Amino acid sequence: MSWHIGVDPSSQRVGLAALHENGDLAHHQLHATGDVADRFVWLRAEIRGWLAPYADTGVMCAVIEDPATHQAGSTLRASLGVVLEATRSMLPNTAVHVLKSTQIKRLALGNGAGKKADLMAGARLLGYTGASQDVADAVCCADAARVLAATNMRSVA
Repeated sequence: MSWHIGVDPSSQRVGLAALHENGDLAHHQLHATGDVADRFVWLRAEIRGWLAPYADTGVMCAVIEDPATHQAGSTLRASLGVVLEATRSMLPNTAVHVLKSTQIKRLALGNGAGKKADLMAGARLLGYTGASQDVADAVCCADAARVLAATNMRSVA
């Protein structure tokens, strides 16, 4: 039994979620402060620390939302690089996908045109009870990772 990881990146707030195949859900939100360079160093360390227990127990798939769909500036695009490096370095044997918001919505909700409220509703169905949209997005990313992993397993079998 394995975990599926979802990450909603930003240069200040990062939503993290881990969805286990048995339905267990863990989540966390990081709040970075300071100048951009300090935030990125801090975020990298925190993401790696949060992922460490899951890396030890097994991660099947990870999905990181690509902020490009939000007409991202250079800082937000750079945060994707930090998140991607931290995730890949902690999960070297895991498939890590960077997906557009519409792809995540299609996988997690069955509709690529879903709204933010739909992502929150989808996260609630998976057991998320918080109020953070960043974490709800990460939960849906983890669900998208679950769907991708199941699809890949069926295509291999």
